[in-house]
Amino acid sequence: MRAAIASVWPDFRTDTPVPMHVVLFRDARSFAPFAKTSVEGEARPVGYFIAGAGLWYLLADAGADADARRTTLHEYAHSLIRRAYPRLPLWLDEGLAEHLSTFERRGAVAELGRPVQEHLGTLATGAALPLRGLAAVTAEHPTYNENDRAGRFYAHAWAFVHFLLHGSPDRRPALHAFMERCNRGVPFDEAFVASFGATYEDLDPALRAYIRQGKWPRATYEVAAAAGDASVVPVDTPAGDAPALLGWIHVSAGECNDAALSLFQQALAAAPEHPLALAGIGAMELRIGRAAEARAILERAVASAPANEIATFRLAEALLHGPLARGAAASPVPRARELLRRVVEARPEFAEALALLCLSYVVQGDDPKAGIAYGERARALDPSDTVLLADLARLYRAAGRREDEAEVHATMCRLDARLCDRSRPDGSVDMLVRSAGELMDAGKLDEAVATLRRALEEVQEGETRAQLEGVLRQWEATGAENRCVDAYNRAVEAANSMLSRKGLDLLNDAMPGCRGYAVHKEMVRLQDLLQKRIQRERDAR
Repeated sequence: MRAAIASVWPDFRTDTPVPMHVVLFRDARSFAPFAKTSVEGEARPVGYFIAGAGLWYLLADAGADADARRTTLHEYAHSLIRRAYPRLPLWLDEGLAEHLSTFERRGAVAELGRPVQEHLGTLATGAALPLRGLAAVTAEHPTYNENDRAGRFYAHAWAFVHFLLHGSPDRRPALHAFMERCNRGVPFDEAFVASFGATYEDLDPALRAYIRQGKWPRATYEVAAAAGDASVVPVDTPAGDAPALLGWIHVSAGECNDAALSLFQQALAAAPEHPLALAGIGAMELRIGRAAEARAILERAVASAPANEIATFRLAEALLHGPLARGAAASPVPRARELLRRVVEARPEFAEALALLCLSYVVQGDDPKAGIAYGERARALDPSDTVLLADLARLYRAAGRREDEAEVHATMCRLDARLCDRSRPDGSVDMLVRSAGELMDAGKLDEAVATLRRALEEVQEGETRAQLEGVLRQWEATGAENRCVDAYNRAVEAANSMLSRKGLDLLNDAMPGCRGYAVHKEMVRLQDLLQKRIQRERDAR
């Protein structure tokens, strides 16, 4: 299939940056715990693709009907499409996946484009969906339901892509140009007109005529005879691998639940220091805000398997979620960088590790050139990662590269209109705020205040800045009150040691800044007591 795609689009990236785990479940019962949730009364999908940091999965119910093969190919196609073109309109993302799901191979010849019968039925009996309406569908739109690929949206998306690829020779290069423009962040409607020289309304009549004619041309491509011919050799998996990988399916889907924990515990029962199982539990701890616990577990994972990229990456991530004291000897950033460099040396296209390396230079505030190099590598792999782009823009600013900073901000604005407001926080600000909170929880108030001030330096006017300023005022007030209490306690110690003058000097220095705090009344009483004691001592002399 990858060879066939490459023959259609020579620059289409068909490699995968991380290993693809294909998980076939025996039947619907064994697949059920991992099947995507569906709306009551609607069919569950029999397969899907999921991408996590360093782990990609293709899941399928091997006991499903004949459509399972096409569903599995559809999901596999998503992994290739989103690898090469992470920013496409939904109709094209799903339409291409449906088109590629018709892949068939006979020897050295591959075929794409055979008609999908359920789509033909929908197109013949259902109401037409104008292209403008098709283009407006998003993942939240009621017309879109990924669990029902026989619906209007999928049928029209498939038909439109078939029309663009097979209807006229000049439309395929126009489609390729459209995909390239979308990937660069050009608004979809603008990219469409620039690529096809026409609006959606202009192409509506031609698409309707193409559907009515009932002819669905297929294309054949020669592929290398050896492609995909490798024999499947069964091997024994190491103890604990199967439940650990299954547990990571839940974590990669954002599900930190009892099912995931139970699978990781099964893996640890089979292999007590299983690195993927420990890393999975550590990732779950980090996601629920227990960074210290996450770091302890992930240290175990890396100690048990220093070469395991997933455990190493997750430990670096946890270290960067801890207190980040800029320039401090105990800063976790240098070690996090060392771990991440090991990861990208082993996997040069591990985009998330490169992005985290870029972020480390933002939060540490040093050597923007090195951070920029990592950020640009990550951007080449995932050009639509807006968090990465925000971090890269900050490093460009620190390096004095204003034109590059402006270009990145313009791209972010095209990708997400909400990011046109530069007062919104980005990933590095969020990390500084989390770090400040951890320092506060650890009783390190002064460091927490300093870290929160660093976050404020990076946020312009807006609601977020107002919220951070409010928190900073509270913490500064807490710090001021703590200093007053500390001065009062030291004055009491001096008084108890009969060092009345020292105690009085401590109070006199501190009291002007302590008005309004409860301890001020106690300070006044102690001041009066010490003044009287000193006077008595003078009278006695």
